[in-house]
Amino acid sequence: MTLRESLMGITIIVGIAIIANTSSDYYLAMILALISALGAAFFSVINGKLSTRT
Repeated sequence: MTLRESLMGITIIVGIAIIANTSSDYYLAMILALISALGAAFFSVINGKLSTRT
C-alpha cells in the first residue's frame, strides 16, 4: 500500500466520522452507501481477476 492510498483512506474515514457525528438521521443511508462501496470494490477485484484468465 502506498502513502497516497493510506492518506486517501484516512481522509475517507475522517469524512465519514464527520458526517456520522453531525447527523443521526442518515445512518441507514450511510450503511447502504458503505455496503454499495464494498460491493463495487469486490466486483472490481473479481472482474479484474476473471478478465486476466482468458
